[in-house]
Amino acid sequence: MKRTKHCLNRNRRSLLSLIFLATLIWTANASFAQTVWTESAGSAPSSRQPGALAYDSTRGVMLSFGGWDGHTLGDTWQWNGAKWKQLNVEGPSPRQTSAMVYDSSRDVTVLFGGFVCGTGCAEFVGDTWEWDGKEWRQVASSGPSPRRAPMVYDSARGVMVLFSGQIFGDSPADTWEWDGNTWTEVSTSGPPGRSPAGLAYDSQRGVTVLFGGFGNSGNLNDTWEWDGTSWTQVSSTGPSPRWGSSMVYDSRRGVVVLYGGHDNQPDGDFDDTWEWNGKSWKQVSVGGPPARKLHAMAYDSAQGQMVMFGGRADLGDTNLADTWVLRSGVAAAHSDYTGDGSTDLAVYNPKTYRWSIRGKRKKIKFGAPNALPVPGDYDGNGKADVAYFDAAQGVWKVRKQFTISGFGQAGDIPAPGDYDGDGKTDAAFFRPATGTWHIADGADLESARVATATGVAYSSLLQVEEVAFGQMGDIPIPGDYDGDGTTDRAVYRPSKRLWIIEDQKRLKFGNSGSIPVPADYDGDGKTDIAVWIPKSGQWRVRRIAKAKFGQMGDIPVPGDYDGDGAADFAVYDPATRLWRVRGQFEKVHGKLGELPLAGGR
Repeated sequence: MKRTKHCLNRNRRSLLSLIFLATLIWTANASFAQTVWTESAGSAPSSRQPGALAYDSTRGVMLSFGGWDGHTLGDTWQWNGAKWKQLNVEGPSPRQTSAMVYDSSRDVTVLFGGFVCGTGCAEFVGDTWEWDGKEWRQVASSGPSPRRAPMVYDSARGVMVLFSGQIFGDSPADTWEWDGNTWTEVSTSGPPGRSPAGLAYDSQRGVTVLFGGFGNSGNLNDTWEWDGTSWTQVSSTGPSPRWGSSMVYDSRRGVVVLYGGHDNQPDGDFDDTWEWNGKSWKQVSVGGPPARKLHAMAYDSAQGQMVMFGGRADLGDTNLADTWVLRSGVAAAHSDYTGDGSTDLAVYNPKTYRWSIRGKRKKIKFGAPNALPVPGDYDGNGKADVAYFDAAQGVWKVRKQFTISGFGQAGDIPAPGDYDGDGKTDAAFFRPATGTWHIADGADLESARVATATGVAYSSLLQVEEVAFGQMGDIPIPGDYDGDGTTDRAVYRPSKRLWIIEDQKRLKFGNSGSIPVPADYDGDGKTDIAVWIPKSGQWRVRRIAKAKFGQMGDIPVPGDYDGDGAADFAVYDPATRLWRVRGQFEKVHGKLGELPLAGGR
């Protein structure tokens, strides 16, 4: 009898250790590359620059109009996320460099102006058109003088904002707004006139952001913001001076994204990607499209991705016809609580249920007896949310968002991730007893969030996807191993040092006693197979790197601590509460008995 009790306690300790280890592995590996460019295959409009592109959020399609391929074009195309389709409709006269954006309050796409240029460049136009999903309609012939200029939609005030632009050799420093009925000049002061500049609307902060362009003094790299009343210069550093860049706002991560441009030098096109967080510019390390300028780009809010089409490349002096997508990494912020793009030092106290996040003055009390912390970006806003999973009670709770019940049982190991690719963390767990994964339906989680917001408890029957994948003793290590923007089911089998990844070959990697620490260490948008060996303190990333960092007793906590889009080697010493990030810093954060929570972009 005593022997049975002893075995039971030992097995319980082993199970708790497995769950704790898996939780640490998940939080260390839960979010991978910040962003990754991928080219979309298939047919496309003819090569051109620079056409107009806007995302219609009601119909879930990109709309493209016009451009220049040696002659100005007047064709209308739609892209549904997989393929292009030309629409047989009449509309604006052929033109290039038109301004075009979607007005979500009136459910129309608005196009203004452009430049008519065939074998010889002829004239600028200043007419305004609207597309309702079926046909084009001209709605104004007066307003800003004929020109090519950037334009955005200010969703807070329900107006289009247009700034400056080119009128042959002149670029006026005027700002105009279109409310659906009338154009109004609202400012003649602020940034110097320029064209073609980058312009994007930051809906989180309610400002229009302007960058660069070509003005009277040459190429520019100043950054300005328009709040609806006045312009303010907010930065004079960031991307190098250039014109012909494209900018869009990523509403899920709360950053403005800029790509490419030109600096008037021979072969002077750029192929760099930058982000503006409202305070500073940061270049992100992502490979992708060839260098270009005057390309069309828009943000697909449903899929959480930027779409780029065409443009012009100096190398070979050619117009382009390629389509590229820049998507956020899987559930992009599991330990970025501040939304600055980097991993935050964070710990959880299992006795007091308090979360302590470095940089935040107040600790957050949120938890339950025997519950495990499961931070994630459950609402897709680019910031980690405080959450816990109480397997024994079958409860998954996200602070200030939702609670779901009847989900889980004692012994289940949390394995949340973005399994449906919508940019939001899904509640999920692995059940060792049966070797099955249980993933909550994303639409049901959204219903739970809506119900909670209205003060009504979510009581519907939760739909759960159940998949057999793994066995008793396996450790769940979900990640985006193929770089397609969705979480893949994966397990590590310690007894055989075996990695088993969904739709991929099984392989052995690691030594006896190795701890799996998968993450995106090279910033290519794919989860890398990696282990940390406590006995030697060695990190091994398959086909990428080896390094000795840490020692016996440390806990591996890889994360993107410098915000460069790639995971860093890092360890936490629970005895001294010291966080050490290789090549970066050593900082004390936490108390004895608290659990480290790591895993940045």
